[in-house]
Amino acid sequence: LAIAHAVQNSNKPLLITCQNTHEAIRLEEALSFFLNEDSQARSSNQKKAIASRVLHFSDLETLPYDRFSPHPNILSQRLKTLYQISQLKNTTQNPPIIVTILNNALLRLPPRSYIKANSLLLRPGNEFDLGGFRQQLQRAGYYAVTEVRGPGEFAVRGSLLDLFPSGHQVPFRIDLFDKEIESIRSFDVDTQRTIAKLPELKLLPAREFPSHEEARKEFRQRYRERFEGDPTTSPIYQDITDGHTPPGVEYFLP
Repeated sequence: LAIAHAVQNSNKPLLITCQNTHEAIRLEEALSFFLNEDSQARSSNQKKAIASRVLHFSDLETLPYDRFSPHPNILSQRLKTLYQISQLKNTTQNPPIIVTILNNALLRLPPRSYIKANSLLLRPGNEFDLGGFRQQLQRAGYYAVTEVRGPGEFAVRGSLLDLFPSGHQVPFRIDLFDKEIESIRSFDVDTQRTIAKLPELKLLPAREFPSHEEARKEFRQRYRERFEGDPTTSPIYQDITDGHTPPGVEYFLP
């Protein structure tokens, strides 16, 4: 209740660090309640807008230096929150409350410039270079697959581009006519049936770090500086050299 009152009397964002994920989720639920509790006359849209001020920044839910990467849905949620934070101005009428846990305070995060450079707004009627866009997706950490199943994946089938962007719950199908976007539709990943037609689509990077050749070269150089011995005996180093993104690489960001 005290936090809800504090944010209502402030024009600055508020960051709350909890001890663990369970505590963070309970706090988010309580904050959403107390921010709405002072007025029963608010419309459902107003209540949704207030609830959306509480931003959750997920834990990776993996152990440091285990050879496991976080679930794609977790990465997607984190990138969505990072994008929302990157869009904040110095002052705002509805400052957000960002709830996270202590572990996240110990991890490196991408700079605003990375989020901005790898975010893109697509609209029907826009010119579209499919070959160049494929390279841009791969630079932003997306994987080329035969059938899209989860966040961070894309598939090209003739004049169709299926894409599951970070920060979204469903994938999208981009129909191309020559070098122009004809339509953007969301679809069900299981049935492949269209859900809705969209006026635009916001794309975020698939990962919190770049995966292009320049980034891989810098990783290899810094790895050799930091670790003794033959780097080619390290599975992480070898996978990066071969152009793959190995599981657990997130903990090597420093």
